[in-house]
Amino acid sequence: MRPTKRSPPPVGAGSGIKAAQDVVAAFLLAAASIRKIRTFINNAIEDPGGVLYVPRKQRKGDHARTGLPPGIGPPETAAA
Repeated sequence: MRPTKRSPPPVGAGSGIKAAQDVVAAFLLAAASIRKIRTFINNAIEDPGGVLYVPRKQRKGDHARTGLPPGIGPPETAAA
């Protein structure tokens, strides 16, 4: 059997647009990473061992324990 002759992939205006979108996406991803690193450095606390960490935010409600949406009521009113 003879191999079939394949045509080269089409080259058009669309390939340049895709490359530009990839470059823009890479810059946006880098900018987001830089923002996250700066936020970490600004909020970091050093423990006695010299390790930097950011303390967790305190929960404002108890919905994680009750299973209810915030503002619904005390756990006694929850359906069992």
